[in-house]
Amino acid sequence: MPVPKSTGRTARRLVRDDVYDRLLEVILDGTLQPGERIVDSDIEAWLGASRTPVRDAIARLERKGLVEIVPQRYSRIALIDAAQVRHHLEVLEPLILLAVEKATAALTPQERAQAARLSERIAGAQPGRERVGAVRELLSLWIARYGNAHLREVVEDLSLLVVVHLVNHPEMATPESAASLVAAADAAAAGDPAAAVAAVSEAFRRIDDGVDALP
Repeated sequence: MPVPKSTGRTARRLVRDDVYDRLLEVILDGTLQPGERIVDSDIEAWLGASRTPVRDAIARLERKGLVEIVPQRYSRIALIDAAQVRHHLEVLEPLILLAVEKATAALTPQERAQAARLSERIAGAQPGRERVGAVRELLSLWIARYGNAHLREVVEDLSLLVVVHLVNHPEMATPESAASLVAAADAAAAGDPAAAVAAVSEAFRRIDDGVDALP
């Protein structure tokens, strides 16, 4: 299993949350791809961690639907099919639209300026990891400003699988989907809730179309 190169940090025993967070990061950014085997000893060497926090983190990722464990055989990054993504999107859309509607007008000048910068990043980003990363920052801006901890928890959990799918299927991206995401960021920068909701709704429609087009 290819793992990221060492960051140069002194090897030490990491707590289970640290191991989980770093494994999650390399799954979400596409470093570890669906179907790829997870070798415990490789993770232990990479993070300087013992077996127990590594196994705990892998089990936690399994509960999130990101890892598949076959006892006594292997662990691997879960294969994700279009039906799973579609089901998650169906739940995510109304929750995200609620946060967008409630938060956009309440964004501070600094947050609106951040949204404007994210608009430029989304417009210039390559499909896949780079664009998804910028969109996740925009979504986090809305959700943080809305301030509903329960909604944040649900959206964060459900969006993990969708993020993995989008990062690993950049062919789903179209000029139209990029345009709707830029429009959403522009509406946030302008503090226009109606325009933001319309743009995000259109972005969901474009993502749905992309999912349907996959084999």
